[in-house]
Amino acid sequence: MDRELCKRLLDNGVLKAFSEGKTLQYFDSGKWEDFPDDCEPYFNFTDYRIKPEPKYIPFDFDTAVSAKMYNRIIEFRGIYHGFAYLSGKGFSINGFHHDWEESLKFTFADTGSQCGIQVEGLPD
Repeated sequence: MDRELCKRLLDNGVLKAFSEGKTLQYFDSGKWEDFPDDCEPYFNFTDYRIKPEPKYIPFDFDTAVSAKMYNRIIEFRGIYHGFAYLSGKGFSINGFHHDWEESLKFTFADTGSQCGIQVEGLPD
């Protein structure tokens, strides 16, 4: 790694992100690739970045049904909350009603994914 690349990696936060355990990506053959978790980055490419997080919008009734939200265990901050009961205006868990906007505060226990619709894939 030369000094210019080192300066860029420090300036864009890539080295700090690597030290914090975040996923890094490198640009090769026209696309972004993840560094494997069990491999240290070797920094012989020219473009690096921190892997972007996907973005979500809240469920509505139809998308909650298609995601089978009613048949999956829901968690809040890693704590088991139970199964969701769906209605046109939102959902209930353990007797507490939540509107659809609040779906983004919850995750599915089986996958850890956010309760919502992913609207942006990872950019190439």
